[in-house]
This record gives sequence, structure tokens and C-alpha cells, in this order.
Amino acid sequence: MPKVTPLTLLFLSLLSTCALAQTSYYVSTTGVDDPTRDGLSPATAWASLSFACEQLPGRFALEDTINIAAGTYIATEAALLKPGLTVQGAGADQTIIRADENWTMINRPSNPDPSVEDFIISFSRFPQGYRGSDQTTNFLIRDLRLESPVTNFINGGIFMRDVQDVLIENVHLEDFAWAGIHLVAVERVEVRDSYFENANRVEDGQFGGNLFTRVVRDSEFHHNDFRNTQGGERPFGVGYKGGFHINTEIHDNDFTTGSGFDIEIPFEQTYGVRIFNNVFNRPVSVPKNNNGEPFSRGFDYSMWIYDNYFTNGYDIEGTRGYLRISGNFFDVQNDNGRCYAAFGDATSNEPQWIYNNVAVGVDRSFIWVNGRVDSVNVWNNTVYYEDAGERAAAMIDIRNTNVGWDVRNNLFVSPNVQPRAMGAGIGGQNVFTNNLVINTTTATLPAGNFRDMDPGLQLSGDEPNPFYAPIDENSFVVDRGVDVGLPFEGAAPDIGAFEFSGAALPIELLSFTGEVTEKTAELSWTVTNARAFSHFEVEDLKTGARSRVLYEVEEQRFELSLPWVGAPNERTFRLRMVDIDGTVRLSNALTLRRSADLEALTVYPNPTTEQLSFTSEAIGAYRIYSTDGKLVDSGAVQSGTNSVEVADLTKGTYQLMLIDRRGAIRSTQFIK
Repeated sequence: MPKVTPLTLLFLSLLSTCALAQTSYYVSTTGVDDPTRDGLSPATAWASLSFACEQLPGRFALEDTINIAAGTYIATEAALLKPGLTVQGAGADQTIIRADENWTMINRPSNPDPSVEDFIISFSRFPQGYRGSDQTTNFLIRDLRLESPVTNFINGGIFMRDVQDVLIENVHLEDFAWAGIHLVAVERVEVRDSYFENANRVEDGQFGGNLFTRVVRDSEFHHNDFRNTQGGERPFGVGYKGGFHINTEIHDNDFTTGSGFDIEIPFEQTYGVRIFNNVFNRPVSVPKNNNGEPFSRGFDYSMWIYDNYFTNGYDIEGTRGYLRISGNFFDVQNDNGRCYAAFGDATSNEPQWIYNNVAVGVDRSFIWVNGRVDSVNVWNNTVYYEDAGERAAAMIDIRNTNVGWDVRNNLFVSPNVQPRAMGAGIGGQNVFTNNLVINTTTATLPAGNFRDMDPGLQLSGDEPNPFYAPIDENSFVVDRGVDVGLPFEGAAPDIGAFEFSGAALPIELLSFTGEVTEKTAELSWTVTNARAFSHFEVEDLKTGARSRVLYEVEEQRFELSLPWVGAPNERTFRLRMVDIDGTVRLSNALTLRRSADLEALTVYPNPTTEQLSFTSEAIGAYRIYSTDGKLVDSGAVQSGTNSVEVADLTKGTYQLMLIDRRGAIRSTQFIK
């Protein structure tokens, strides 16, 4: 039974060591940066995040929270974080921290090792003697906006080096010279649901990107938007840039990043990186010639780029050993389009796999290689070319004497107005068989291939699924392929990216259940009749977030553990079951509720004299009991911040109890 745990949970392991009660501090536009103020309530708030960070001790386990009220704050210096700190804004459109126009940088963006003082929020290594061998940094940053003025771009918004267990969510980063977020030597970091706009304005070689990382392990970057709204002929901007990655996911992001790359991970060894479910407007550049074998690190690929939507045309730039490219839809919309191209005259003799992709409107070539690149497996792709005029090259353009290419089960279709050569590199010490080639100028194809037959595809519906799937069992491509190790239906694999599923019964969901732990929602489901099936998606109906679970053949029971820390106390999930032809079946909604007493109730000020304040997400009632169990006060609770008059109570210790309308209870003590 497969146990699927998103990388989200890696960062949340830090929470298992958290104390139940956190200390909350406050920053507001009416605050004062005065060390005699304690910052423990809105009435004694400080005025800046940088000053608040100076006042806190740093306690590793997310024990301190700085709440920044709505408003615009002008930052004159970096806020230097301490371990165990949560920075909580009122919302990315409510809490805005803008660098001062007179901010003077210590290092310009061309420096590969920037100063921590050149970012609005920073952390750089533990002080000597501070870090124990079992400690991590534990940071949470969310619900705020960071920016610099267009008259004086500072280097970036957030800088972290030598950190572990970090979550950055719902942060808007805009108008920085180098990087909205810059991470170096990080483990178990998650950046999600954030927005980057013009956060990499300076074209600066290898050391910039809207989101820049270097030396990354066990991390996840997902559901972010990257935008370049600058004018001009060549508005620069790299979306995600990094290197030296191990076990890292980049998924469900939307990239529109100007003239740079959407993703650039060049030249360094990388192992176990998965790039999937993204929308790309610019190239993904991942060249590293001979990457080095990944098996000793627990992977069979260096990078796996799959199930993405590409619209540029110069889409993936390699070459990289042990690279997998599968299940992508290349919707070529620009001239000079090449879906996969080797960087310059790069060479490589390590294996690569390109399979189950669909490409339409291909301009120059589907694959373009200048240098000596050997051992490339090209299987079960569906490729439609367009009239490219003088730009047109061979369908697979190999411009060197390469060996070890294995090209099988592909459908290559050139337009009637511009038939193309199949490729000069086909033949020799390469395998080229069981392909269907339509409209080629190559006079003789190697034995075992097919030419100029109607493939019998649907050519209707939503691209690419089921648009390029076989119409029925009589389609020419059905059972015309040869086994290359990929799943298939029938007597033999089909030619092209999609298998005809025959008369397979639709998948049947037998059960979909869940339970709540202190920090997670544990979901499980069982199915039957999962032939010709692709994957599952668990959808949070409130946020729209989806977690993908791959289908494993012969498995009938699946599990997914999702993090659940903080609000809300009720979540509703739905299971999406996706066939390989794109058909989606939905489960009934599953609602889980967590007892509110799993969350700490924070009151302030504590001790108090006149008034007691607290926050509730739901309407309900409050009750105050003395130490002998006597009810001394009660009343209604509204959603949001509540205040209770306690001036008439005698001095002593009391118990405050909140009861929401569903009966969930939270309680805490306070002193009068």
C-alpha cells in the first residue's frame, strides 16, 4: 500500500516539537520602536519588523510570532530573523513593507554572495555556538507584501542561508533588482501560493531570479505566479533559478517572465528534481552535459519534467544526463520552435528519455542537437509540424554522428505543403523502428517503420486529451508499436502518446475516508477497475489546492497525508480520478472537522487589569470561571477580535473558555 506524503510535511516536522503556547508580538503603523515597550499587544506595538526582530530571543521551535497589522511600512534596514520565528501579516494586499528610497546597498546584484543587509527580511547562518546539532531554524513567513521603490531597486525581498524547515506562503514580492526570494544551502523549504512581479529586473549572469536557490534538498516550490510586466523590447526576468538540487519539486506554478527563462537550473549536478503541472511561457533551461549517475542517491533520474504546458517554442534546453521528459503538451506559438534543444555544442553520453509528449505547431524541429549527444530514448511521442518556411529543419535534427539513439513508437506528421526529412542522424548505430512518419522527403525509412497512413486519431475535444488519442480499436496506430517498457493496453503498444483503452470499465471508487490528527488530515481511498488510468488528485474545495497522487499498477488502496496547522477548523476534500484520456470522475465531498482545542488560545494582555482580548474565527460564546469552578462571566463571541471587560473581577487566576456554535472548545488561563 503506497504511502504518499507531500514535501509540505517535511517542513511541518518542525511543528511536532513546538510548545503548545506561542508568544505573540505586534507591529503596527501606530506603534513605537521603544525598548521599554513589550510589544505584547496592539496597544504596546512596535513600529517596524526590524526592531521587533531585535527584541526577540529566538527559540527554534516557532514559539514567537510577530503580527504585523495592515498598513504600509517603510523599511530603512533589514529585519534580521532569529530562529523559531513566525512573521504574520494581515494579508498580501493589506500588510506592505517597502524599502526606503534612500536605502544604500552594500553589494550590488552582480555579487554572488550578497550581504544580508540588502534584503528586507534576512537570515544568514547561526551565530557561533548558537546552533545545537539537532536544531533547525524553523521560520514561517506569510500574508504580506514586500517591494522596493522603482526609483531605487534593492537586491531582494527575502534572503536565507543555511536554513531548515521554512514555510513562505501568500507573500507578494515586487520590483527587486536581483531576487524576490534568495535561498542558499537550504533543507525542507516550501514556498507556495506567492506572487512574484518584476522581482528580477537586473540581468546578472548566474546569480539572479525572481526565486533564486542554490544547494537545495527536500524542498517544494508550488502554486506560485511569476510575472514580468515591464515594457521595452527585452524586459528581463528569470522565474526560478537554481542549482545543486536533491529531492525537490517545482509544480503547479504559472510563469510569464519576459525575455529570460521561466526555469533555469544550469550546469550543476542535480538529483531527484520533479518539475510538473506548470504553465510555461518561456524556456526551461537545464543543461549539464554529464550530470552523474543518480542511483546511489535513491533516484533513477536527475530531473523529471512532466505534465507541463509549454507555449514558447524553444521550450526545454539541455542536454542533461538522466533527464526524463514525459507527458508534456508543447503548444508551439513562436517562430524557431524546438521542443528540446541541446545547449550550443554540448556533449553527453549519459542516457535521456523523451516519451509520451504531444507537440503541435512545431516550427524548426522537435529535437535539435548540434554536439555529440548519445543514448537518447525517444518513445511514443505525437508530433505535428507546421510550415516553417526557411526555418524548417529535419523532424529530428541531429547534426553530429551520434550513437545509442532509440526512436520507437512515435507519430511524426509534417504538413502537406512542407514535407520534411526524417533526420540525418537516423540509422547507423541508432534504433529507428515502429514509427509512423507522414509527409517526409526521406525516400527510404529503415525497415519496421510506417509512412503516410491515417493514424486514426480523434482530433476533437480538448487538447491534448483526448484530442490525439486513437478513435477506436481500428485506428492504424493501435498495437503497431513495440514494447519499450512503458505501460500499454492490448497486444502491443500503440504508436503515439496515448493508448487506446479498449473496453476498460471506468474506475470505481469503493471508499473515500479521512481522519484528523493534531497536525494532519489523513485521507485514504480504495478503487477497482483502474485500467487505462493516469492519476488521482485530492482537491481542497475551499482553497482549490490539489495534491497529485500517481496511480501504481495493481494497487487498490491509497493514502495521502496533508498538513493541517492553524485555521480553519473545517476542511472539505474531493477526490478527482483522471483517466489517461483526460476523463475526470469526482468523488462525493468529504468534510473533516478538527476540534478547536487542538489550537492554542492566546489572550492579551496577560496579566490584565481592565480588559481581556482574544481572537476567534467563529461566532460562539465565552465563559470565565474562577479557580473554584464558579462561573463569573459569560457572553457572546464574534468572528474576529473580541474584548471582555474584567475590571470588576477580583485579583486572581481565571479560566477563559470559548465555545463555538459547533461545540468545539478552546480554553486558557489568565491573571487579573
